[in-house]
Amino acid sequence: MPGGGDWDAFCDNEAGACAPVGIHETNLKTVRIFPNPTSDFISIDLSDQRLNQLIISTAQGKIVLNQSIEIQNGMATIDIQQLPTGVYFLRGFDDTGAAAPSRFIKTN
Repeated sequence: MPGGGDWDAFCDNEAGACAPVGIHETNLKTVRIFPNPTSDFISIDLSDQRLNQLIISTAQGKIVLNQSIEIQNGMATIDIQQLPTGVYFLRGFDDTGAAAPSRFIKTN
């Protein structure tokens, strides 16, 4: 599942309980988006990434786009004209479900 990860845990054997204390890091880099801010399209530099799925969500966490990535010459272009003005978070996922995060601003 995209966004999943391996958790480290602290376990208290006397209480019989464990609690997550962090997640393992991935080697994915932040995705470079340009232009930023923009009003119509974003270009995503994927020249050194092996991403295959893209999720865009609002600052409130609502997913507004979930699609496969079409890469041409190391770049992907996404039409965001239908999105309202605001700040958005983009996560690109590889085959293992590891996410490469970034954010962009949609203007009028």
